[in-house]
Amino acid sequence: HLDEFSDFGKALDEIQDENNVLICKSAGNCFNFEKNAPRSRISQSADSIRSLVVGSITKSKLPTDIAEKNNSSPFSRIGPGPSFVIKPDIAHVGGNVGLNDRNQTVVNGIRSFSSDGNTKSVAGTSFSTPRITSIVAGIDNSLNEGFNPLLLKALTLHSCKYPEEMKIS
Repeated sequence: HLDEFSDFGKALDEIQDENNVLICKSAGNCFNFEKNAPRSRISQSADSIRSLVVGSITKSKLPTDIAEKNNSSPFSRIGPGPSFVIKPDIAHVGGNVGLNDRNQTVVNGIRSFSSDGNTKSVAGTSFSTPRITSIVAGIDNSLNEGFNPLLLKALTLHSCKYPEEMKIS
């Protein structure tokens, strides 16, 4: 919604306030690229103000991929959030996708573990979000002081930079 925050987003903010935590939340995935339609806006839960909402960028580009290297992944949902709040807050590598000559989705993913213990190639904001969570945990560990979610979010965001290849429109 353009003007109202979701109940889920408000609940996440309340949990963070009450428990002094920082939730790293994925922006959500969108499959509109499969029908050449514009990407969907962030998922309802990603409209949380206090959460660190994570989108996805690509690491590489294969011939079938839609997005160029180090640009927003075609499946990564976009903002703005309600009341023109900027969301997602940050992005990390989550893969790329494209379509083959039979219009089937081809995944240029990142390596992850499968349920059987093997590795596989996957893509999505659910894979970029843990990377950001790890960075936030490392910052918290380096600070070696009481947990401060607002400080951690601010330090994480202020240390960001755009990849050289990124096209900003």
